[in-house]
Amino acid sequence: MEDKKREGRITGIGCFVICALFAYFAIVDMSITSVAGLTGFFAALFGVLGGVSLWKPDTWGADISEYLKRLGKGGEEGSGSSTKQIQEKSYGSVQVMTGDQAEVHINVPSKEKRQAEKPSAEEKEILRKETIVVSPSDGYSYEFDLIRGEHLRGEITSTSPIDVLFVDEPCFDKWSNGRKYFEPEYSNDSVLETTIDYVVPQKGKWFVIIENNGRKTATVKVRLY
Repeated sequence: MEDKKREGRITGIGCFVICALFAYFAIVDMSITSVAGLTGFFAALFGVLGGVSLWKPDTWGADISEYLKRLGKGGEEGSGSSTKQIQEKSYGSVQVMTGDQAEVHINVPSKEKRQAEKPSAEEKEILRKETIVVSPSDGYSYEFDLIRGEHLRGEITSTSPIDVLFVDEPCFDKWSNGRKYFEPEYSNDSVLETTIDYVVPQKGKWFVIIENNGRKTATVKVRLY
C-alpha cells in the first residue's frame, strides 16, 4: 500500500510539473490562438491528473501512474523504446520521469526557427521585374490598381540619371499629354539608384513613371513588389 501511495504521489508531482510547463507555454504563446488553446488544454489536463493523484495517491494516483507506464511501454513492440514524445509549437525542452523511469518528453522548436518560417519581403509577389531602355527626353510608366494604405516597394537602377515619379491618374494624364506642371505624390530626381517605398493615400489607379531628362540613353533595371 505504501509503495502505491509513494508511486501515486510521484506521479501527482510529475503531472503538476508538466501542468506548470504547459501553462507557461500557453502564456508565452498567447498571440498564437491555436497554440495557446492547445497548451492551455494540456495544462488543465495535467493539473487535474496531478490533483487527483495527490488527493488519493493509493487509488487514483496508482491508476494514473499505471496508465502512464502503459503509454511509455506502448512503443516497445514496434521500436523497442519506452519514450512517449509530445510535440508542441513553443520553445524549450523538458523531460519528466514517472515512478518506473518511463520518460515523457516535450520537444519543441526554438523561437528562432518559428521566426525563420515567416515569409520575408524578398519572398513577396514580384509585380514587375525587367530591364528597359529609356531614350533621352522619353519616359516609361507602370500602372497599378492599389488601395489606401497599401505599400508599393522596389529597387530601380540606371546607367544614366533618371527621374522616378509616383502619380495618380489625373497627374498621369497630364504627363501623357506632355504637360510638365503637375504634383507627383513622390519623386526621386536625377538618380542612378533608388529604393522606393510608396504609401498609397487613396484607392485608385497609380503609376510609376521613369523619365529620362538627360542626354544619354538609360538602361534601367526595375524590380517592383
